[in-house]
Amino acid sequence: MAVDLSPAPSEPRPSSGPPRRWSPGVVATAAVAVVVLLVGGGWLLLRDDSSPEPDVTSSLCGDTVKPPAGVDTTTTVLVIGDSLMTQPACSFAGALAPLGVESHLHAVSGSGLLTSGAIGNRTWPKLLARLLDSVHPDVVVAGFV
Repeated sequence: MAVDLSPAPSEPRPSSGPPRRWSPGVVATAAVAVVVLLVGGGWLLLRDDSSPEPDVTSSLCGDTVKPPAGVDTTTTVLVIGDSLMTQPACSFAGALAPLGVESHLHAVSGSGLLTSGAIGNRTWPKLLARLLDSVHPDVVVAGFV
């Protein structure tokens, strides 16, 4: 009896077919989803959801110094700046209050005119726009080193 010891013929592997192609609808939907996630995520990170008149002051006399009872408010002053303004702000507001001046104090030590370190992720130009909209001052006093 003869035994065939030759290797068995190899059988071809089943073909997996052509490479998978995504339909244009699936690609468009995925692209829109990615854009929505990026824009929405960016908005969540960059939005400014603080109060209309942001609390950025380190003043010992508070954010607003009003004239004493019986004295009408004739002028509203917005005081902004860095440590140059935080130090004299209370004295400044206290001296003006008897004259009918309401002072809104928003000076922050360590802030710079164009830097955002001490006032969160905002810069003074952005913050000033919000303060002007909420306070409606007659005069703005700004002091930066």
